[in-house]
Amino acid sequence: MTLADLKEIVEEYEDMPDDTEVRIMSQKNWPFENSIRGAVRASDMYEEEEYIDEDEEDQDKAEKVRHVAYKPVKGEMDRRQLEDAIYLVEGRQIGYGTKTAWDYV
Repeated sequence: MTLADLKEIVEEYEDMPDDTEVRIMSQKNWPFENSIRGAVRASDMYEEEEYIDEDEEDQDKAEKVRHVAYKPVKGEMDRRQLEDAIYLVEGRQIGYGTKTAWDYV
């Protein structure tokens, strides 16, 4: 699903009240309804880390070359896998869902 697809979905349901709850139906074989805690941009899960390359020869410690790398804020996922993605973060389990939901998408 792309952001454009999501925008189309929002347009399709624009006749519903603004306070209508949006949920996630997960696990087709054993469905659950879940609330959505929020959304996060993939690049926000990474932070810049500045480090000094101690192996570079002929440089005074004060003049060491500074490098910037990206590291996961938490976890070990490859940054390239996460670029240009938006994650909907699951909130709490509300209850059991229904397999019928998959017949409508």
